[in-house]
Amino acid sequence: MNFISIPLLVIGLLCGIIGICKKLKGKRGASIAGTIICALFLLVAGWRTFVGFSATKKIADPTSIEKLQKSTENLKSFSDSLNKLSDSLDSVGK
Repeated sequence: MNFISIPLLVIGLLCGIIGICKKLKGKRGASIAGTIICALFLLVAGWRTFVGFSATKKIADPTSIEKLQKSTENLKSFSDSLNKLSDSLDSVGK
C-alpha cells in the first residue's frame, strides 16, 4: 500500500502548499491542515517502507533460510513420530 499512498501523499502535499501560497490569509486553514496531515502520513509511510525493506533483507539472508529449512525438517520428523505413535495406539486399541 505504501507504493500507492506515497505518490498520493506527495500530490496532496504539493496541492496543500500551492493552496497556502495562492489563498488569502484568512482562508488558508484547510490548506494548512491538509499539508500537515499529508506531511505526517508521508513520514509514517516512509518509515513503514523502510521497516518493510529491512525485514525483507533479513528474511532473504541465507542463514535465515537454512534455519527455516532445518526447522521445517524438525517439524516433519516430529509429525512423522506423532503419526507412528497414533498408528501404534490405534493398533493397541483394536
